[in-house]
Amino acid sequence: MIRPYREKSHFGTGLLIYILIFLILTVVGLIFFFDWLNAYEVTQPYNGVNAYEAALHAKGLTPEGLASLTELDREHQTEEEIARVTKEVLADAVLYRSLSKGSANRQAYLVQADGNTVGTVYFSPEGERKFNFRAWVPVDEDYDFSAYYQNVSLSVPEGYTVLVNGVPLDESNRKESGIRYQTLQDYYDDYSRLPTLVTYESGNLLGESVTTVTDSTGTPVAPENLNEAAFLDTCSGSDRSRLSEFTREFISDYVQFTADVGGGHYYYYNEVRQRITPDSPLLDRMAQSLGSFGFTTTHSCKIIRDSVNICCPFGRNIYFVDYSYTTETVGSGNAVEDSRNVRLVMEDTSGQLLVREMTYY
Repeated sequence: MIRPYREKSHFGTGLLIYILIFLILTVVGLIFFFDWLNAYEVTQPYNGVNAYEAALHAKGLTPEGLASLTELDREHQTEEEIARVTKEVLADAVLYRSLSKGSANRQAYLVQADGNTVGTVYFSPEGERKFNFRAWVPVDEDYDFSAYYQNVSLSVPEGYTVLVNGVPLDESNRKESGIRYQTLQDYYDDYSRLPTLVTYESGNLLGESVTTVTDSTGTPVAPENLNEAAFLDTCSGSDRSRLSEFTREFISDYVQFTADVGGGHYYYYNEVRQRITPDSPLLDRMAQSLGSFGFTTTHSCKIIRDSVNICCPFGRNIYFVDYSYTTETVGSGNAVEDSRNVRLVMEDTSGQLLVREMTYY
């Protein structure tokens, strides 16, 4: 039997359209949701902190961060050196949140490296909104590398030049002048125009620095000679030779006098007396000691090793000599060695050297 013609049902088509619309709305909704979720995730504070920390490890401080280190001495250190050292320090830096320094909309993070807190960074939500979210970005940096600072401080004679990384320290780096030599402390009150030292000090430096010193003629001074003995040892070659010979002869007679070699204390007293200024307290002490000598068994007392450590002019015709020597004394027993250090002040009177002062130390 033939069925009568009927119009096709629209139910299937409508259902299909409904399903398609539902799927489209679902996809759009999911896209919107994931976009919202991504915006929420991206704008969380820890993302900005992690990105900042990674940038520190890879690049070090920003140019603005480097420029903020105003306490550094940039005259004696290049910007490249500062950047290199700070980057090395920050290579393993870690950020820790500080609740005491921050707030709800301004979080503070301490930057720590090698156990030292080297900075504080503040993060705030800034920039364009997305779904009413804003990314947390660094808005303020405060760095302090004082734990890694070094200073060059050196005391040198007047007229010497101290250079740090090839650049001289100038008058602005001159911290103190007229500093007395420790070696000459006992003589400043009695002698005028004695040499003094001046202290130069650099500003704050990062990393290794190279310090060089030149004397008043511009000649480089070896590092091992940056000490009082080398600074004071300024006699000319001829003066040093003459003073060394005189000192050796004088001390040789003096130790034989004090040892009463062969009972000849009067003989050695007369030998020594001729080399001492008449008004010297040293001569008075020697004269007073003459009566204290008695029986002696000392057969000989001679200098077997000696050295002139310092030979320094004190002024016109006055000289200072720091002298070390070792004697060998032979008495009734075995030979005995004794080492001593002595300082002499002597004057040149019409070509004759005479001792004014003698001090053992």
